[in-house]
Amino acid sequence: MSRFFFSPIFLLCLIALTLPTRAQTPPQKQPLPAGDAARQAEAKAEADRVAKQRRGQARSLLLSLASDARSFHDQTLRARTLARIADALWDTDVERGRELFRKAWEAAGSADQETIRKRQEDIRRQQARSGGGYAIPSYPNVRGDVLRLAARHDRKLGEEFLQSLNGDQQQDVNGEEQRLTLARELLATGDPERALQFASSELSTINVFTVDFLSWLREKNAAGADQRYATMVDTAARSALSGANTVSLLSSYLFTPHVYVSFHGSGLSYAMMGSGPPPADVPPALQMNFFQMAAGVLLRPDPQLQAEQQTAGIEGTYLVMKRLLPRFEQYAPQEMTDALQARFEALGAMVRDSVRRRNIDPTQESPSESATADREQAILDKIDHAKTSAERDQLYFQLAEEAVRKDSLHGAISSARLRRANFGNRRKRTLMLCWPLIRSREKRSNSGWS
Repeated sequence: MSRFFFSPIFLLCLIALTLPTRAQTPPQKQPLPAGDAARQAEAKAEADRVAKQRRGQARSLLLSLASDARSFHDQTLRARTLARIADALWDTDVERGRELFRKAWEAAGSADQETIRKRQEDIRRQQARSGGGYAIPSYPNVRGDVLRLAARHDRKLGEEFLQSLNGDQQQDVNGEEQRLTLARELLATGDPERALQFASSELSTINVFTVDFLSWLREKNAAGADQRYATMVDTAARSALSGANTVSLLSSYLFTPHVYVSFHGSGLSYAMMGSGPPPADVPPALQMNFFQMAAGVLLRPDPQLQAEQQTAGIEGTYLVMKRLLPRFEQYAPQEMTDALQARFEALGAMVRDSVRRRNIDPTQESPSESATADREQAILDKIDHAKTSAERDQLYFQLAEEAVRKDSLHGAISSARLRRANFGNRRKRTLMLCWPLIRSREKRSNSGWS
């Protein structure tokens, strides 16, 4: 029992022993007499021998701990211990490190399967208690931990692990795509080159997650991000499936990084995956390529038929144009802007008056929202006087449904009316309860940015 308890401490100490120390450069000195030089060489040889002996001892102890770790019943502990030992051994024993990473990957798979089972049980239990809503934390992604460490040392090994995932394993325990999750983590730790290597195969698809990755990448590697964005723009221009929401999605890279707006009829979906100013020093040719693609998609013949065939519909296409026309007026050629303005006015004759008056900025309130704010405040008052947890949960879910009507989870979080409500931690719980409803809506939205 004590052996198991001290293993993490031993691991940290032994890893520290394996780290090389950087010697300071001594100042210039006069040549030593022959006897002193010999004694100095002998002392250095002895220090090297002791250091080598200590590294050997540390390696032996790490391998002993690795052998013990294979008998751990806790698969999460087994996977993480083996992965850390492999990470520490890599510089001195690549083959043994690779072997331990593979053992860690096997254990991580078992750990994640158990986590997924537990997550599903937690969801079912909370749904039964709340009548449909649930609030769950982010669960440990053990395969992601192992994958991140292995990929830092060996790209081929990282690819091997990713390729071993079956179709139902492409997402991690929290529903995120494994490859892009790894790429974002590598990017965050300052390795944009390797991050791009792992993300490349996903960047042929245009969706919120791939465009957002490029926005983050541009902060580290503007040329690489711009090159792949240009490929996306070219793909969108040539695809018959591209529509108004494709244009809206791709516009975010140039004008509103990490903020994504799509329209489905007169409804609006809004997601914010970060924050930051528009990118600096965008090549004029790249910006022009976007406007040419956008105009080509939005000005296709038979606007009514084209709009009806896309997810945005006629009203959504009209709203996308309304949102982007100021950008055209500021940056695009006058002839192109005039053509888009004429099409915008033509579509305006086909949509309802309420759509023409629609506020296209999801971060701003409109006067018509006062009734919603009143309903929310009434529910808040009831929550304060709820007598049982079941009654309180049901009221939280009612409040969550009001947030859902504001079109997106982040829109609800950002909403000024919820900030004014000032109900602190209850807001987080409320918005978590509405996540299942929003998730289903966002999945439909993200799968069809056309």
